[in-house]
Amino acid sequence: MDWTPDRVLVYRRSETPKPATVPARTHRIGIWDLNASAGSLPRLLDALEDAQEYFSFYSVEAPFQISLTTPGDHVAAEWKRKTGGAMSRDEAALNVCASPIFKAAKPILDALPIEWLVIAVDSMIADESDPADAWYNLFASTSGHLVLLSTSDLREFAAEAGRPFESAVVGVALSMVLLETVPGLARTPGTIFDFCEKRHDIVRVIRTPRVDAGHRARIPAEILEPTDRILEVLTGYTGSTTPAQMRRVQKVLKKKRTTGRKKTLPTTKLPAVQFKSLLTKLTASLPAQSPKRRPSAKPRAARTTKKTLKRR
Repeated sequence: MDWTPDRVLVYRRSETPKPATVPARTHRIGIWDLNASAGSLPRLLDALEDAQEYFSFYSVEAPFQISLTTPGDHVAAEWKRKTGGAMSRDEAALNVCASPIFKAAKPILDALPIEWLVIAVDSMIADESDPADAWYNLFASTSGHLVLLSTSDLREFAAEAGRPFESAVVGVALSMVLLETVPGLARTPGTIFDFCEKRHDIVRVIRTPRVDAGHRARIPAEILEPTDRILEVLTGYTGSTTPAQMRRVQKVLKKKRTTGRKKTLPTTKLPAVQFKSLLTKLTASLPAQSPKRRPSAKPRAARTTKKTLKRR
């Protein structure tokens, strides 16, 4: 084990741990992996800790309800209730609601000695907390000092960019923290602040994480310098994943995505002659119908009809 166990913060409802090993840095960021399976993340956090002295990163462990990370029809129902908009069943099967997760994470943020809590989930995010600005299929969303981060498709995109998965996770988390910390930062394409409405655009961001000149002028020097050092680490960090493994991950995940989602077959109109021939073959392939029963000599009792009340 080549990472520091002291950088793991454990939350329990019965107590509020205050580890003496936590340094008094300006921004202490905890990353709570609900079901994203980012097992190699602690190694990268150690490298980031050594590269600068402004941000401090921790792995957070805490119990949670499995329903928080379960997508499905209830997501579409909640979306309809909160925003009045419609969400298809296919989209609901890929998203989780942000509000319940933010609510469950708030006590953990308050109890642990950190300023920020990043919650990583496997599904995409449907943030219905603000009906006037509601989005789904998100990579990330925020509520105060809480960051909800989606790793859906992120492994494949990181593999395509030639970067370790954990580098992509930290890059997205850092960008959301900076957006909430520094006033006036905009969602600029090609930078770490890219909204990535076209999800594949994040490949470029993961491959070359950068801050453009306009943002560099807005970010205070005491934040910009450690940010640059973190981005340098993310650019040079190779982790334990080889290029061959990245290619295999990309191939497997791409196959999983194409087979796991419903495909819509193209509709074509058959010529009349071909359609008639096809209909004849289909009719001939059906099992023969059983002979009709002869009517009974005894008459059946007349059926009683129920009266229905008309609504006025």
